[in-house]
Amino acid sequence: MPQTATALADHSTVADGGPPGSEFAPLLRTVKGRGLLKRRRGWYAREICVNALVLSGAVTGIVLTGGSWAVLLLAPVLAVLSARTAFIGHDAGHSQIADGKAAGRLIGLVHGNLLLGMSYSWWNHQRPVRCSFFSWTMTYSERTGGT
Repeated sequence: MPQTATALADHSTVADGGPPGSEFAPLLRTVKGRGLLKRRRGWYAREICVNALVLSGAVTGIVLTGGSWAVLLLAPVLAVLSARTAFIGHDAGHSQIADGKAAGRLIGLVHGNLLLGMSYSWWNHQRPVRCSFFSWTMTYSERTGGT
């Protein structure tokens, strides 16, 4: 029977009886032990290729329809592609796609700057502000005033 995140995070000591650690540490060990944080390069490569093909098809459709109202039929497709592109750019910003910084930065720049029109650098520098509402432990929450 699978354990919930709460049940996994309730352990306050390490397995060998050492000093208590972060409340998040046991959950992180379990997640890493099951291989859930491994990079999935093949999946990302496939998704990036699918996005590129569908985007090129949508742009071709826009060019072929010209100024017709029928171009609006492509709006939902472009909305979904924008969301998928943003997710890939987000994962690149968290270094979840490639091992090297250069490859991850290139993926982020293409998806953020080129395809979305949003600064990849700005996104990465805003991360501490955007993610400041996460408080993994009560100690951390008390130390930072809940932010």
